[in-house]
This record gives sequence, structure tokens and C-alpha cells, in this order.
Amino acid sequence: MLLSEEPGLEWAGESAGGEDALERIEELRPDVVLMDFRLEGMDGLQMAATITAKHPEINVLIITGYGNEIYLAEALQNKVSGFITKDSSKDLISNAIKTVANKGTVWDPELLYSAVVGLGYLKRGGTTSRDAGHLEAAMVKSGINSEQFAPKELETMAFLSKGLSNKEIAIKLGVSVASVKKYVSDIMSKLGAANRTTAAVVAAHFLEKAIDPGENVQSSSV
Repeated sequence: MLLSEEPGLEWAGESAGGEDALERIEELRPDVVLMDFRLEGMDGLQMAATITAKHPEINVLIITGYGNEIYLAEALQNKVSGFITKDSSKDLISNAIKTVANKGTVWDPELLYSAVVGLGYLKRGGTTSRDAGHLEAAMVKSGINSEQFAPKELETMAFLSKGLSNKEIAIKLGVSVASVKKYVSDIMSKLGAANRTTAAVVAAHFLEKAIDPGENVQSSSV
């Protein structure tokens, strides 16, 4: 598979991993870094975390032979932009690179679903407006402009993180299903999420980060 020959893609360079890879990234400043979990001299997730922390403008796409929902969940927590397997088609990989280069996200759908089911959704006490406040605070800590989200969008994200359907969210918010669909569409666009499930996982992750140690929190699977 010669991605360097794909229209719209320019191959900047490569490395075996470890400190050499970090030096090459510092030198080349690529738009996208393709990497696996298994690298020489450094754990792949550790490297991904280092890259995204030092260069938030660089997008990391993991292409791995180790398709596992736990790895995918850890990739999400390390601000990786995408996670697909090496047996993906050439077109899928090429499109994934272009998507993350444009600040979008790409996640293997089966593994993402397994991660959501396996990890469960957060169940918290308090009102939805309180959860929306937690979401906003967590976004600010993560360097995301929370002001781009309207209050109804933040509330919708809180309900998405708990696995509610559009109809259920509409009833909770006292709005039409069409309005909720618009909220979800706008949320996906602002988060760079490829689909509703990804947006829900991201929202759940932000809520988890915002939990205070002293709060009463329960976790349940769906």
C-alpha cells in the first residue's frame, strides 16, 4: 500500500519510533502522524500523549494490528484523532488521513461500540444543567472553546453521554425531535466527531474528567 502515491497526500517521512520519531516530528511538523501501539523505545500511547501535548496542532491517527476496545478507549483519553486497524482498505485509510488532517475524527465503528458498551455510561446525581456545567468546565481545562456550544447543546451532550435517544432527549428538554437532531448535528460538527456515537463517547469522557473525588458517582453498563 503506497499512500505516498495517493492524490492529496504528501509523505513527509518515517521513523522506527522512540526519541528518533519525536525528533523527526519536531523537524518535519506534519499535519498527521500515523503510528502503531508497538514502537521501539517507547509505548505508542505514551508517544501519542507526548505529541498531542507538545503539538496540539498535529493530529495522531493510530493504525494498528491490535484491534482492541481497551486500546481504543485509551487512545480517546490521549486525544488521538483516529483509531483504525491495519486490515482496513486502502481507500478507508486514505480517507481517514484526510479526515483527521481536517480536524475530524475516525474510529473503527465495531471497536467504538464495544468500548462504549464495555466502559458503560456515567450515571450522576443532580440536574442536567449541573452536568452541562461540568461539561463546560472540563472543556475549558482541555483547551476547547466551550463558548461555541449553546446551553441546549451542552444539555444535549450531557444526555448523549448517558445513552438517551433523540426522542428521549427531546422529552427531557421540552423541544421537538427535529430540534434535537439539529443540536446533535451541530455538536458533531463542533467536536469534529464522525458520528453520534463518537460525540457521546467524547461527552462521557469530558464528564468523567470533571468528576470531583468527593461526589457520589455510579457507573453502569448499557
